[in-house]
Amino acid sequence: MASQVPEPPADLYSRPLPLETLSLGRVVYRLHATAMGPKFFGKTGNWRFDSPNKDYGTLYAAMSEQACFVETLLRGLNSFVAQSELDIRSLCSFRVIREIRLVRAYGPHLNSVGASSVVTSTSDYEVCQRWSQKFHSHPDAPDGILYRSNYDNDELALVLFNRAEAAIDAGSSKPIMSDTGLLGKILNRYKASIR
Repeated sequence: MASQVPEPPADLYSRPLPLETLSLGRVVYRLHATAMGPKFFGKTGNWRFDSPNKDYGTLYAAMSEQACFVETLLRGLNSFVAQSELDIRSLCSFRVIREIRLVRAYGPHLNSVGASSVVTSTSDYEVCQRWSQKFHSHPDAPDGILYRSNYDNDELALVLFNRAEAAIDAGSSKPIMSDTGLLGKILNRYKASIR
């Protein structure tokens, strides 16, 4: 039986959010299209925690290089990465230059906000976006959401709201194919190959 995705509770604004802080100097990672540049807060409404009404932008990143890779290129059951995808991608590391406060959407605090792990893993992005909107407009004013990667739940992924744009530096990017050691390590971790 599939788990039902809970909606944000009506009284969420009166509940304190479970917040986790990323300290100054912390590094977060993003795999991006090289042609687009790394620091982009999208408003398409196409992704899990995007604004449903396009009121704010979102930037998706991760706490490790492998997490951003698996979230971007190894989604689902596929263990192959297209060479053409690798050729157009760069890995960026952003340094935190102002503390970032993220809603901790995993672990024992989920229940305190009326959520479950299904909120961060469902394919029903409309529900996820309603949670994002409620978190974004909450009086605690979090900078984004921290959650378990859906494709490697040992890893953490995050979405930053555009209010956190000044909290990360411009980033340092390099083509993913330029570091074959790192790429090999990531591919080995996920038993994936290039085709």
